[in-house]
Amino acid sequence: MMTGTNRIPLAAAGGEGIPDQPGVYLFVNDADVPLYIGKAQSLRNRVRQYLSGQDTRPLIPLMLGEATAVRFIIVRDGTEALILENRLIKKHRPRYNIDLKDDKSYPYLAFTYEKFPLLIVTRKPHRNYRYIRGPFTDVKLLRRFRRALLACYPLRRCLKLPKKACLNYQLGLCPAPCEGHISAADYDRRVKQVIALIEGRGWQEFGATLTAELNRAAGELRFEKAAELRDILQLLPELKKRFGIDPGRDAATDAFYFSFDRRRLSVTVGRYEEGTIAELYHFGQKLDDDEKSAAARAVASFYEHRDPADTVAIHPGGLLDADILGGILERPVRIATLPAAAWTLLARNHAHDKERLARSGAGDPAALEKLAALTGKEVTSIVCLDISTLQGVHTIAGAVWWEAGNFVTKLYRRFTMKSVTGQNDFASIAEAISRFRVHWEAGDWPAPSLLLIDGGQPQLRAALPAAKGMVPLLGIVKDRRKDRGGEKLVTPSGEEILLDDDPLSLLLKRLRDEAHRFSITANRAARRRDIGPLFGDIPGIGPAREKALLEQFGTMERVRMATLEELTAVPGITARMAAALWEHLHQGKG
Repeated sequence: MMTGTNRIPLAAAGGEGIPDQPGVYLFVNDADVPLYIGKAQSLRNRVRQYLSGQDTRPLIPLMLGEATAVRFIIVRDGTEALILENRLIKKHRPRYNIDLKDDKSYPYLAFTYEKFPLLIVTRKPHRNYRYIRGPFTDVKLLRRFRRALLACYPLRRCLKLPKKACLNYQLGLCPAPCEGHISAADYDRRVKQVIALIEGRGWQEFGATLTAELNRAAGELRFEKAAELRDILQLLPELKKRFGIDPGRDAATDAFYFSFDRRRLSVTVGRYEEGTIAELYHFGQKLDDDEKSAAARAVASFYEHRDPADTVAIHPGGLLDADILGGILERPVRIATLPAAAWTLLARNHAHDKERLARSGAGDPAALEKLAALTGKEVTSIVCLDISTLQGVHTIAGAVWWEAGNFVTKLYRRFTMKSVTGQNDFASIAEAISRFRVHWEAGDWPAPSLLLIDGGQPQLRAALPAAKGMVPLLGIVKDRRKDRGGEKLVTPSGEEILLDDDPLSLLLKRLRDEAHRFSITANRAARRRDIGPLFGDIPGIGPAREKALLEQFGTMERVRMATLEELTAVPGITARMAAALWEHLHQGKG
């Protein structure tokens, strides 16, 4: 899932936070699950079309009714956006995308897995190949490129290796491995030369070879062949650009892009899977040490709550080596090399995120001065607390730490409620703050300058006795009196301050959104551990339908006791799903 500061709440998505650049946008729900993925030449204009009601497709109002935020990835142009959109839809399979979730796919260039591999164009990347690269949007261009490769580096062309050499051998188009005219080792070297070209290496030599072939064809009056080679030569710049889009690796790679600005380290992380960017993260931290140590701490913080990828890439190069990364992750780490285009994509998103944060006033002194005036003390760090539960099941308190304009993920905390049964936000807030206070008093954890509660006056009244004056408290809550649901800041004395788009409001809303995301993610993970055995791996029943079932019946036991008709009545559950679920829940019970 795309996480980090490129999450724009739906209420603010029509503003300047979304860039006027090409890219891919993802409408997501509270749990950060993508509901709809699309591409655009201008992300800002396209998202505004959705929010203004200009998109009249029947499913769009339903999608917007569930969506709470928009995420985005900035890319170079429309073609790259088209490819990335296709890959992300196939990865996440969002429920409101109906066009690209089938088995259609853009073409790939691949070598078959044989003693004498065959170079093919395929739309089935899930098959087992020795090597595969793509996807590409222009199949005609790709086929012409394949023909050019085979003209310069002849390889077998028969789908099945024959017993005798065919006409292609006589024409010099095939080395005839079927009759032993080329050894497996020599053939393999030729294959590796072609792979090097596909990966963007040796293009100057390739161009020279094509030019020589063109001159030879013209001299022999083979004008059709000469024209084809001429067209390929003219397309070489475009081919080279397209073949440099992705890292060309099957394994997952986490690419860390670091920048250092005065006393702040900013980080963008792109996870590349199967040759394309699949996830994007932004975060930052105070720069209290040298750059190498700060970068090492950032990597350790990033992997505190997630598994590392197969390989890691670092920019700027040489900042962290394999030994340092291995010590952080406590396992051997392979350093990956990414093409320039991959780093350019991350740099573009990194720059936009830093610019957006600067505009939002995330570290604006005026915002902190307003908080200091409200709390009576200087505010340098803030913890925002949010309670997440579903029908009183798996109630979890999630708290995020903000300091110096950045979220500090190593100081994030989550609590599973011990003393609270059922749905009781007030008791949950009191328990969470009491447990925080124990650690603050013992000196185990640092105490923040401010504790922000996701809630209004009733939640603050529950929180004050538990905090015992250790930290100032404020609340942030939806203003239900306004038709469009504004927001307000609440003080313990009862004062209410409407929040608009000033730096303080943007900062507090961003804190609340991150705490909400963090607590919901933890709650969902806990539910998945519990309901996984209940629902099994029934096709079509994912997190959204699991949530619908629990909302309908309240508890997992009541789901188990439901009749087939009651299961079918749940929104989103088809008769086939209900039958499969009922059979799963009652198997072996006669």
